[in-house]
Amino acid sequence: MVGKSPASGAMALRARLVVFAGSISLFVVACLAGLYVVLVHRMMADEARFEAAGVATDLASVREASERFEPRELQRVFDRFVRESTDVAYVFFVDAKTGRVVAAVPSAIVDGARVVPAELDASAEAAPLRRVEDTTLLTDAACGGRAGERVVDAAEKLSGPDGAVVGTIRVGVRVARADALLLRSLPAGAGVAALVFVLALGLALFEARRIARPIRALARQMKDVAAGDLGGKAVADGPRELRDLADAFNGMLVGLRQKTALSRYVPALARDELDARLSGGAIVDARQADAVVLFADLRGFSALSEGRAPADVLALLHVYSDAMSRVVAEHRGDVIELMGDGVLAVFVDGERRASDALACARDMKAALREPALSALRVGVGLHAGPVVLGTVGTGDRLKFAVVGDAVNVAARIQEQARDPAGSCVYLSGEVRALAGDGFTFADVGELQVRGRSGSVHLYRLDVDPT
Repeated sequence: MVGKSPASGAMALRARLVVFAGSISLFVVACLAGLYVVLVHRMMADEARFEAAGVATDLASVREASERFEPRELQRVFDRFVRESTDVAYVFFVDAKTGRVVAAVPSAIVDGARVVPAELDASAEAAPLRRVEDTTLLTDAACGGRAGERVVDAAEKLSGPDGAVVGTIRVGVRVARADALLLRSLPAGAGVAALVFVLALGLALFEARRIARPIRALARQMKDVAAGDLGGKAVADGPRELRDLADAFNGMLVGLRQKTALSRYVPALARDELDARLSGGAIVDARQADAVVLFADLRGFSALSEGRAPADVLALLHVYSDAMSRVVAEHRGDVIELMGDGVLAVFVDGERRASDALACARDMKAALREPALSALRVGVGLHAGPVVLGTVGTGDRLKFAVVGDAVNVAARIQEQARDPAGSCVYLSGEVRALAGDGFTFADVGELQVRGRSGSVHLYRLDVDPT
């Protein structure tokens, strides 16, 4: 299955960010618009209530003492007041003693006409004397009020000099002007909301691009790392979090480059042990294993190096070591150490360790047929036995090593693996006993190993000489 490219993934992320930001901004704009409508409506309603209460209070202040009460004078005041206002739907005065309307605009209220739901002939004592509430007109009223129109009805008591209640003034203020103002402001509000939405969407698009660009670059870098290219460097110029991510990625690259470089120096057995350690420590615990130890050494290399430039000698050793290491790895072995023109390798555990080691020795000879190595001859020694694998050294100087009698014996066998005709492979009887089919051997005889009691029976692996 073909995976998505970094570019398409970044574009999808940018699209999701834009859609998310646009949805959030649209939701916010809608909430603000709704809040604006509610606030304007409430503000206008409060203004109407305040106006109604103020009108009632002002009209109440024109009254003098109750004994000088003049209904005709109050009627003239009402007429003038209504003419000067475009929002007052009605105004009337209820006498506290009789409970009758004695002055009103429109004048029909005096005859008991109902312009609001409340009964106009209710006594002042029975009705609240100070209130503001919403209601609707029941019939047409002054200033163009129509039945069913919403008004704010305010009541204010009227007291005489002695403090006694003379009556109640009620004023109905139409809120149509407030509603019209709200309607007129809706297009402007919608335009502002649309502008805010467009700006928010543009800002979201800019921010999405600013985020997606370094992510796309980092995704390409990760793809290169997955392909084995560790030479790049992530650069992020976006938000701080992405810069931190790029720095962490570059730190990981440094670690991978170091690990890749050090893997050329550290045996695979040691690398596997270190990778399995969650603590990250550098010490590999010693362990015992059954192994076949292989020693290989070039024959006549000193004479071959004589007369050559040091750089040429080093280049030849590099080609030789690379070829030998590759052959060991192909046969499931592990190169423990490269010692100039010598190679120490082990084949650990497993029933095929002897067969793998013999096949490796055979292919080592075959590798010397390459043109760059055709002048070289190698002697290989093999021995099987228990060994100890682990870290030796202290402080900053550590080394993964294999130690044991099998290592010493393999080194001594390698010293005997000399043939004037070319490369040769010697092995001990322990290796021959473990070897499977597919190999032929020639009996060499007993070898007395220095520093070791007893002898080792040697065999030679029959392969075509190089």
